[in-house]
Amino acid sequence: MARAFGSHSVPFFVVVDRDGRVVHTQEGFSGGQPLEDAVNRALIAR
Repeated sequence: MARAFGSHSVPFFVVVDRDGRVVHTQEGFSGGQPLEDAVNRALIAR
């Protein structure tokens, strides 16, 4: 997955919304809050 996005970092996170759109990517260890916020937004988005 990371290769498809041109990332060489580990870990690499991708948040996908209900429509299959990538709404957030995060490379490396940069804290959990941005990732948690992106997941929450994706879950409540309609």
